[in-house]
Amino acid sequence: MIVSSEHSPTRIGVAIVEQDGKFLVGVRQPTQTLAGKAEFPGGKCLPEESAAACAVRETAEETGLDVIAEELLYQIEHRYSHDVVALQFWLCRLVDVEQSEPAEHFLLATTPLLEQLDFPKRTVRHRFAAEAGVGLMRALVLNEGQLRYRSDYESKPPETPATNLVPVNVLMAGICETDLQLVAGYMNFAGVPGHEFCGIATSGKYAGQRVVGEINCSCGNCSYCALSLGRHCPHRTVIGILNHDGAFADQLYVPEENLYPVPDEVSTEEAVFVEPLAAAYEIVSQVKFKAEDRIAILGDGRLGNLCAQVLHQEPGEVIVLGRHPHKLDRLHKLGISTELSENIAQERQFEYVVDCTGSASGIEAALGYVRPRGTIILKTTVAGTQSLSLAPFVIDELTLIGSRCGLFAPAIAALQHGQIDVKSLIDSRYPLESGLEAFERAQTPGVMKVLLEISAG
Repeated sequence: MIVSSEHSPTRIGVAIVEQDGKFLVGVRQPTQTLAGKAEFPGGKCLPEESAAACAVRETAEETGLDVIAEELLYQIEHRYSHDVVALQFWLCRLVDVEQSEPAEHFLLATTPLLEQLDFPKRTVRHRFAAEAGVGLMRALVLNEGQLRYRSDYESKPPETPATNLVPVNVLMAGICETDLQLVAGYMNFAGVPGHEFCGIATSGKYAGQRVVGEINCSCGNCSYCALSLGRHCPHRTVIGILNHDGAFADQLYVPEENLYPVPDEVSTEEAVFVEPLAAAYEIVSQVKFKAEDRIAILGDGRLGNLCAQVLHQEPGEVIVLGRHPHKLDRLHKLGISTELSENIAQERQFEYVVDCTGSASGIEAALGYVRPRGTIILKTTVAGTQSLSLAPFVIDELTLIGSRCGLFAPAIAALQHGQIDVKSLIDSRYPLESGLEAFERAQTPGVMKVLLEISAG
């Protein structure tokens, strides 16, 4: 049984008190529960009390030391059958460095000593270690085509030309077709994949808030950036795709200018869809459709569904051609025309064809549906080299538009106002430790969106 997300969680504030490279830690006594276990000062928040204020109060009560909460280090939720427990770890400083020693059973410990102490939950200790400089975290790591789960991956900022990087503690992330292609060899990527996510910013103007992040991290100084083409900056890194560790981990680094706060009306699982939904809205920024246009979307999967919902709100007549009746039925219930692709003859009757097949053969199929002087909008990226005759583009005077990432603002607004349904796309949820199993599920034919619940690990 999983507790409903509407249940009001029990909130816990924990103080990570640092002074001159040492951290305030206590050891539970023989008469206490979990005797011998190490712990940081903290406890249950009072009604209307913030987690930061709770951490400060609990430190004073337990240790006799006065502290100031400066920065949210980490936020995590544990879900049980009877309760949801939300913990926040706050970096704190002593008000007076000349204060007397802490109360009995507490000490200021060095980082090596912290690693030797017996904490109740090792994963929490790993997450704190990442903040304390040890740099250990859980992650799915792709290297030489092999995806592996690691509990000791080093958390560190990427080598990116982008500035003002903000550590973001990941709450939830989604597996998309690009991630599956990365495992197949696309981009020759090595590191932590994952670019669809919602997390908690730990610093900057959004500290403590849920955020999503645009994935292209540009330099801001080149001629492309000067033309507002930062998403095509030749020096950029791309989160989870190009020289930048991604979101299938406890933490990732995102330029502050790439971050967007998540409105209260948008749930965390819905926020995971902001990135692919923004990609669907990119089509609208590239093409101005007319009421008389016929638009065919090839592919009834994750991206095809989102593109269909977005274009259904635009002028023109939209139809989705797919191979899976249950996926097409999901769209039909939203009032969108659908048909099995095998039932629609390739008679070149559409002004626009959007390839969302995720297959190398998608563009060839599009050529059979688009009319002369029509337009193919290409959303598919696949690993490997494709061969395609360009003669039809010349003979039929076709236009080919590549369409990739989009701006987040329209996608967030659409979710906030309930204009796009994404919850029906969710197939299953897995903890990060079961990430390999989650990838296997995402690769299963007919499966839509698989989510990784990273904060619940």
